[in-house]
Amino acid sequence: MHGGRGLVEEAVWLGHVVVGLLPEEPEGLGLLALMLYAGARRDARRSAYGDYVPLSEQDPELWDVAAIDEAERLLQRASSHGRIGRFQLEAACSRCTPRGSAAGPTGAPSSSSMTGCANSPARRSWPSTARWR
Repeated sequence: MHGGRGLVEEAVWLGHVVVGLLPEEPEGLGLLALMLYAGARRDARRSAYGDYVPLSEQDPELWDVAAIDEAERLLQRASSHGRIGRFQLEAACSRCTPRGSAAGPTGAPSSSSMTGCANSPARRSWPSTARWR
């Protein structure tokens, strides 16, 4: 691996390589966004004793806001192409947190974790998924 990076860092690095080679490919952008969202919450997933901490109980202060911001920009870029795919959908789901925002603490939790996602600018610009049913 490059420079002693772990598996997550190596995957994100490779994702950046893919996006660099195929900057107009929305699924490459979506995949990188998905990896960034997942990696951004890594430090909050385990308690001090190593126990799993569900997303709804994680401390957003432990999230990597810079990685989440980058993922947001990538997902927005991907949605601008008008072609939705698996990785964009998975990234959009990762973006929707029980606190109503992927970008960190927002105060009171939202009444529905998916409301913010369903009404997000990125989601509104996607074509209907009804044809996939």
